[in-house]
Amino acid sequence: MIILGSSSPRRKELLSHLVPSFEIITADIDESVIPGELPLEHCRRLAEEKAAAVISKLGNVKKDCLSITSDTIVTAKNKILGKPKDRDDAFEIISFLSGRSHQVITAVTLSLLKNRNPWTSTTGHEITEVTFKKLSAADINRYLDLVHFSDKAGAYAIQEHGEMIIETINGSQSNVIGFPENLFTVMLKNMKLEEILTHN
Repeated sequence: MIILGSSSPRRKELLSHLVPSFEIITADIDESVIPGELPLEHCRRLAEEKAAAVISKLGNVKKDCLSITSDTIVTAKNKILGKPKDRDDAFEIISFLSGRSHQVITAVTLSLLKNRNPWTSTTGHEITEVTFKKLSAADINRYLDLVHFSDKAGAYAIQEHGEMIIETINGSQSNVIGFPENLFTVMLKNMKLEEILTHN
């Protein structure tokens, strides 16, 4: 049994390219930043806390199970840029990113229950550098008119008219969308679970 601990349609779509079937259990946790917490620490902690929430919801599972949880953040100058509160906030976030490079970090936690042994978990992460074009206020408003920004960390998505705002992407594009496919594959192989991949 494979569980995706996320309600994100983007993660669901990306994972569906990699494994033949899975169930979804949402992992509802407090995603607040702990004072003094660095972006990478925050991202990894949330992926692990989501894993714990999924395992708790599953309860006493009788069959072998793999839980997949992840968290994606956008960060610049050690500042975590979350999902915008409203359009004004989205405008401010993209204005801040305009003409500069930032990092997109996704942490992935894989938790395995096998042969009735206790759950074991491992966490990895992927970092991609994204550079925005220099954007005018009109450019930003035109972009925001076209996209669903409210559920996006950093108020943008490369798969939604990303060419309007993005200059370059250095690293994994799937990571920027919200689920690093290569990292996931490597983690599965390290856990000797590559047989679950659709194309292994």
